[in-house]
Amino acid sequence: MKQYIRTKLTFEGDPARIKEITEELGSEEDPIRFNRIVLLSENDDPVEKWGTEDDAQETDRIVYRDGTKAEYSFDTLKTIPMPIYRKLSETYKNVKMRIDYASEDYGNDCGRYESPEGSGELFLKEIDDPFVFACDVWEIDPEEQRYEEMINYYEE
Repeated sequence: MKQYIRTKLTFEGDPARIKEITEELGSEEDPIRFNRIVLLSENDDPVEKWGTEDDAQETDRIVYRDGTKAEYSFDTLKTIPMPIYRKLSETYKNVKMRIDYASEDYGNDCGRYESPEGSGELFLKEIDDPFVFACDVWEIDPEEQRYEEMINYYEE
């Protein structure tokens, strides 16, 4: 079974800079592609260059009305694209960047990285309740997910 990891990537800062970032990362219809961030040539191994074997899937973008915040959502297969995140934090160090990620197993393999404005570095932040955090990343009600897992457990 394929295991996907959902990422919510958020940039916050000056509206002019947020507009530049959203234009550089792609259009509303095609919001984010790893090859725009770290170029992959024909002979390159995607896992080595991007940290994952495939490009972003199920991509979505929201730019908040006041223009000070842009949020991207996408899935990757098996792993998070750390080289992509590092490149973004170095490139866009004049804005605040946050990366929330969670695998489909809700509570395992999830976390948050932050890059404060001006730093260009990523810092891993502690998560209080990994299950609730993962449900939030996947936009699923935690109580409904617990109920579904309980039913699945008893059906096995």
